[in-house]
Amino acid sequence: MKRFFVILFFLCSHFVIGQSNYKLYYQAFLKANSVESKDSVLYYKLKAITFADAFPKDLLNISFEYYKNENLKLADKYFIKAILNGYQIEPDSDFINIPYKTNYDFGFIEKFKNSKSIYGEFMNTMYNRNKKKIEKARLNFLNSIDLVEDSKFEYLLQNEFDFQKVRLEILPQKNISDSIYVVLNKYMNTGNSYVMLEMLKNNSFPNRKKCRRFNEQTITLLLNHAIAAFVNKEDAKEFVDLLWEQVEKGNITTYDYAKALDHYTSWYEKNNTSLLGTTAIASSDFKTFQCLDVLYPEKLNELRKKYWLNTIEEFCKSTGFLLPSNYVEVTN
Repeated sequence: MKRFFVILFFLCSHFVIGQSNYKLYYQAFLKANSVESKDSVLYYKLKAITFADAFPKDLLNISFEYYKNENLKLADKYFIKAILNGYQIEPDSDFINIPYKTNYDFGFIEKFKNSKSIYGEFMNTMYNRNKKKIEKARLNFLNSIDLVEDSKFEYLLQNEFDFQKVRLEILPQKNISDSIYVVLNKYMNTGNSYVMLEMLKNNSFPNRKKCRRFNEQTITLLLNHAIAAFVNKEDAKEFVDLLWEQVEKGNITTYDYAKALDHYTSWYEKNNTSLLGTTAIASSDFKTFQCLDVLYPEKLNELRKKYWLNTIEEFCKSTGFLLPSNYVEVTN
């Protein structure tokens, strides 16, 4: 009988993990950020990835923790897991053969080649130690992508590329007034906005685990520019409301969503204001960055908790940003 209950517990646990509970996933990561002991930090981060299919950046983070603890064997293990889950560290050799060739990958190893930071050292060490394993893991990931899902995402990226090219290269060379430029700059990408809205409505938004270049850089570009280009506030609001389901599914991160929601707030609620405090503005000398004023300063941490985010104090400590100037700390 005891053995039966052990087996039943294992099966139930496996079922829960298979279903991916991203609320528990983020709660465990938030707990990791609130403890001091290195062992406790790792405990909660490792616990987090038992609740749901991990994001590559979180697996990289765990690898980095092991690297700092001088456990290179386990650092290697989780670094390769990140590659298997979609992290791309260098250009794909077959990239030239895919339909759309727009390159939006900013996290390649070249970025860290001359870095003197501990994270740059970590990235270079992991890359040099695991070149063959990285190549094999990336190939395994590419073999798991879905051509239909990947094509949908590449279509969005191609539209984004065309928009950026016209906005940044072609229009500045034309003799057009500032007022017309502002209008074109906002609405040239409207097509992508409504394509993405329809995808959300029809439950056909691309799956990050089935696309070769669905990463935090590309999705941020797509979401922010889609929100800005909606014809009216109502459509933009419907978009951000529907987008939350992608967080619950584990398709985008809570931070991806928060940035999108803050972008919506700045465009449609109050200019140069955010809801969740993710947007910062640089000082004139670029030495400091301060979070934009927030829409509801007394409720900021309450709102952040609603969207599975850490407190604004913890966020600013990790990023080095200054608190919003209108923030009101609420003490219990």
